[in-house]
Amino acid sequence: MDLKEYKQRALATALANTVCSDKTNIEYPVLGLIGESGEVAEGLKKTLRDDAGVITDKKRESLIKEIGDIMWYVNRIAWGVDIELSDCYYKPHTTEASIYRLARNNHHNIDDILLWLDFLNEPQTKKNLVRIFGNTIETIEQMSLKLNSSLAEICRVNVEKLEDRQKRGVLHGSGSDR
Repeated sequence: MDLKEYKQRALATALANTVCSDKTNIEYPVLGLIGESGEVAEGLKKTLRDDAGVITDKKRESLIKEIGDIMWYVNRIAWGVDIELSDCYYKPHTTEASIYRLARNNHHNIDDILLWLDFLNEPQTKKNLVRIFGNTIETIEQMSLKLNSSLAEICRVNVEKLEDRQKRGVLHGSGSDR
Protein backbone atom coordinates (compact mmCIF):
# COMPACT_ATOMS: atom_id res chain seq x y z
CA MET A 1 0.00 0.00 0.00
CA ASP A 2 1.45 3.37 -0.95
CA LEU A 3 1.09 6.53 1.15
CA LYS A 4 -1.57 8.10 -1.09
CA GLU A 5 -3.86 5.09 -0.76
CA TYR A 6 -3.10 4.90 2.95
CA LYS A 7 -4.03 8.56 3.45
CA GLN A 8 -7.45 8.12 1.86
CA ARG A 9 -8.33 4.85 3.56
CA ALA A 10 -7.01 5.94 6.96
CA LEU A 11 -8.86 9.25 6.88
CA ALA A 12 -12.05 7.43 5.94
CA THR A 13 -11.90 5.73 9.34
CA ALA A 14 -12.07 9.08 11.16
CA LEU A 15 -15.43 9.32 12.84
CA ALA A 16 -17.92 11.69 11.18
CA ASN A 17 -19.00 14.67 13.28
CA THR A 18 -16.32 14.11 15.90
CA VAL A 19 -13.03 15.63 16.88
CA CYS A 20 -11.33 12.97 14.70
CA SER A 21 -12.71 14.37 11.47
CA ASP A 22 -12.34 18.07 12.32
CA LYS A 23 -9.39 19.03 10.14
CA THR A 24 -8.69 22.15 12.17
CA ASN A 25 -8.39 20.23 15.45
CA ILE A 26 -4.71 19.34 15.87
CA GLU A 27 -4.82 18.65 19.61
CA TYR A 28 -6.61 15.30 19.26
CA PRO A 29 -4.13 13.70 16.83
CA VAL A 30 -1.14 15.23 18.66
CA LEU A 31 -2.22 13.61 21.92
CA GLY A 32 -2.93 10.37 20.08
CA LEU A 33 0.54 10.41 18.52
CA ILE A 34 2.16 10.90 21.92
CA GLY A 35 0.09 8.08 23.41
CA GLU A 36 0.76 5.58 20.64
CA SER A 37 4.47 6.30 20.66
CA GLY A 38 4.45 5.59 24.37
CA GLU A 39 2.66 2.29 23.77
CA VAL A 40 5.41 1.20 21.36
CA ALA A 41 8.06 2.18 23.91
CA GLU A 42 6.14 0.34 26.64
CA GLY A 43 5.88 -2.79 24.50
CA LEU A 44 9.61 -2.74 23.79
CA LYS A 45 10.39 -2.14 27.48
CA LYS A 46 8.37 -5.21 28.41
CA THR A 47 10.22 -7.22 25.74
CA LEU A 48 13.50 -6.32 27.41
CA ARG A 49 12.13 -7.08 30.87
CA ASP A 50 10.15 -10.23 30.15
CA ASP A 51 11.74 -11.82 27.10
CA ALA A 52 15.43 -10.81 27.32
CA GLY A 53 14.94 -8.51 24.33
CA VAL A 54 13.68 -11.27 22.03
CA ILE A 55 10.64 -10.12 20.06
CA THR A 56 8.19 -13.01 19.97
CA ASP A 57 5.70 -13.47 17.13
CA LYS A 58 2.90 -12.24 19.40
CA LYS A 59 4.90 -9.13 20.38
CA ARG A 60 5.82 -8.53 16.73
CA GLU A 61 2.13 -8.51 15.75
CA SER A 62 1.33 -6.16 18.62
CA LEU A 63 4.17 -3.77 17.72
CA ILE A 64 3.15 -3.70 14.06
CA LYS A 65 -0.36 -2.65 15.12
CA GLU A 66 0.93 0.03 17.51
CA ILE A 67 3.38 1.40 14.94
CA GLY A 68 0.46 1.51 12.51
CA ASP A 69 -1.43 3.66 15.01
CA ILE A 70 1.54 6.06 15.10
CA MET A 71 1.31 6.20 11.32
CA TRP A 72 -2.44 6.97 11.52
CA TYR A 73 -1.84 9.97 13.78
CA VAL A 74 1.09 11.25 11.69
CA ASN A 75 -1.19 10.99 8.64
CA ARG A 76 -4.01 12.79 10.46
CA ILE A 77 -1.72 15.64 11.61
CA ALA A 78 -0.25 16.03 8.12
CA TRP A 79 -3.78 16.21 6.65
CA GLY A 80 -4.69 18.85 9.23
CA VAL A 81 -1.82 21.10 8.14
CA ASP A 82 -2.23 20.38 4.40
CA ILE A 83 0.89 18.30 3.91
CA GLU A 84 0.96 15.19 1.73
CA LEU A 85 2.92 12.40 3.38
CA SER A 86 3.83 11.06 -0.03
CA ASP A 87 5.73 14.34 -0.58
CA CYS A 88 7.67 13.85 2.67
CA TYR A 89 8.79 10.27 2.38
CA TYR A 90 12.09 9.05 1.10
CA LYS A 91 13.37 5.48 1.16
CA PRO A 92 15.35 4.87 4.32
CA HIS A 93 18.98 4.00 4.39
CA THR A 94 19.96 0.81 6.13
CA THR A 95 20.74 1.22 9.77
CA GLU A 96 22.45 -0.83 12.40
CA ALA A 97 20.37 0.88 15.08
CA SER A 98 18.31 -1.44 17.22
CA ILE A 99 14.54 -1.19 17.29
CA TYR A 100 14.95 0.21 20.80
CA ARG A 101 17.12 3.04 19.51
CA LEU A 102 14.65 3.65 16.67
CA ALA A 103 11.79 3.93 19.19
CA ARG A 104 13.79 6.64 20.99
CA ASN A 105 14.42 8.38 17.66
CA ASN A 106 10.67 8.31 17.06
CA HIS A 107 10.12 10.24 20.29
CA HIS A 108 12.60 12.89 19.10
CA ASN A 109 10.68 13.21 15.83
CA ILE A 110 7.43 13.66 17.73
CA ASP A 111 8.99 16.34 19.92
CA ASP A 112 10.03 18.17 16.73
CA ILE A 113 6.51 17.89 15.27
CA LEU A 114 5.03 19.31 18.47
CA LEU A 115 7.50 22.20 18.45
CA TRP A 116 6.72 23.24 14.87
CA LEU A 117 2.97 22.90 15.29
CA ASP A 118 3.22 25.82 17.72
CA PHE A 119 4.48 27.97 14.82
CA LEU A 120 1.99 27.17 12.04
CA ASN A 121 1.90 30.77 10.83
CA GLU A 122 5.67 31.04 10.41
CA PRO A 123 7.04 30.78 6.85
CA GLN A 124 9.52 27.96 7.57
CA THR A 125 7.04 25.76 9.43
CA LYS A 126 5.69 23.75 6.47
CA LYS A 127 9.19 23.10 5.16
CA ASN A 128 10.32 21.90 8.57
CA LEU A 129 7.21 19.76 9.07
CA VAL A 130 7.74 18.10 5.68
CA ARG A 131 11.31 17.22 6.75
CA ILE A 132 10.21 15.95 10.16
CA PHE A 133 7.31 13.92 8.75
CA GLY A 134 9.83 12.39 6.32
CA ASN A 135 12.14 11.54 9.23
CA THR A 136 9.22 10.03 11.14
CA ILE A 137 8.11 7.86 8.23
CA GLU A 138 11.71 6.79 7.71
CA THR A 139 11.93 5.77 11.37
CA ILE A 140 8.64 3.85 11.08
CA GLU A 141 9.98 2.09 7.99
CA GLN A 142 13.23 1.21 9.79
CA MET A 143 11.31 -0.14 12.80
CA SER A 144 9.14 -2.21 10.45
CA LEU A 145 12.24 -3.71 8.83
CA LYS A 146 13.55 -4.70 12.27
CA LEU A 147 10.25 -6.57 12.69
CA ASN A 148 10.68 -8.31 9.30
CA SER A 149 7.88 -6.16 7.95
CA SER A 150 7.59 -3.07 5.75
CA LEU A 151 5.98 0.35 5.73
CA ALA A 152 3.40 -1.01 3.27
CA GLU A 153 2.49 -3.83 5.70
CA ILE A 154 2.31 -1.42 8.65
CA CYS A 155 -0.13 0.76 6.67
CA ARG A 156 -2.16 -2.19 5.39
CA VAL A 157 -2.54 -3.82 8.81
CA ASN A 158 -3.52 -0.48 10.35
CA VAL A 159 -6.18 0.33 7.76
CA GLU A 160 -7.61 -3.20 7.79
CA LYS A 161 -7.85 -3.12 11.61
CA LEU A 162 -9.59 0.26 11.60
CA GLU A 163 -11.91 -0.58 8.70
CA ASP A 164 -12.93 -3.76 10.52
CA ARG A 165 -13.65 -1.80 13.71
CA GLN A 166 -15.58 0.78 11.72
CA LYS A 167 -17.69 -1.92 10.06
CA ARG A 168 -18.43 -3.49 13.45
CA GLY A 169 -19.14 -0.07 15.04
CA VAL A 170 -16.39 -0.31 17.65
CA LEU A 171 -14.05 2.53 16.73
CA HIS A 172 -15.04 4.20 20.00
CA GLY A 173 -13.73 2.77 23.21
CA SER A 174 -10.35 1.54 24.26
CA GLY A 175 -8.27 -1.58 24.15
CA SER A 176 -6.28 -3.09 21.35
CA ASP A 177 -8.57 -6.08 20.84
CA ARG A 178 -11.95 -4.46 20.19
